Amino acid sequence: PVPTVDVTNPLPMDSTPPTPEPTPTSTTPLTPDPTPVPTIPSSERCVICDENNPIEAILALEFQYISTGQTSDYQNSNNCMEGTYPTETNVTIKLKNSDAVLSVTNGESFMIRSEFDTITEIEIEGFNGACLIVTSCSEPLVIGD
Repeated sequence: PVPTVDVTNPLPMDSTPPTPEPTPTSTTPLTPDPTPVPTIPSSERCVICDENNPIEAILALEFQYISTGQTSDYQNSNNCMEGTYPTETNVTIKLKNSDAVLSVTNGESFMIRSEFDTITEIEIEGFNGACLIVTSCSEPLVIGD
């Protein structure tokens, strides 16, 4: 199964929360499942949203960390570029109301459950800069891109 981070409750989604509810934190650590997710061929990719098919809010996204990064085929504003990234690193995903911090290795997948802002910044430790993903639907958000 793909590990899940719920930034309002840092327990996996299938866990029973303790009583009382934990206080939300500004960062949520997670150790991802090492099971790689198969790459989706571009001919089989589907659009999550774009300016012709907007959705009110993105509340969850699944990511896969791949150290041989690729340039986006769909997002013009995306600055995540083709190149070699660290095989093991820490990733910080800046969300609308908090950050999710994860330790990842090449091929690992994880799901973030939270409200995403219009642009989502992803900081990769060991990479000079950050990747930006448009999560407002003004540019296509496509599975496998």
